[in-house]
Amino acid sequence: DWSLVVWSSDLVETAAQLKEESTNLKNNILQLKNEGKETFKNVAGELKTAVNEWQDEIRPVIKRLQQDIDELRTKAQNSTKR
Repeated sequence: DWSLVVWSSDLVETAAQLKEESTNLKNNILQLKNEGKETFKNVAGELKTAVNEWQDEIRPVIKRLQQDIDELRTKAQNSTKR
């Protein structure tokens, strides 16, 4: 039967297209995964750099605040001795 041959041919063609599309999808997913890894590494590195720079910037401020606290504590202790 001719219709069975046409149907069978269509089925084979559809299966081949599905296989090709599945392979393309798999490749796209792998590419996305690799790009995601690279992006994450870049963002993590930039974040680490930003945190380190922020810590370097606030370190003198924290030191000065600690000195101010120590001075206030000393003044408070001296004023209670009088």
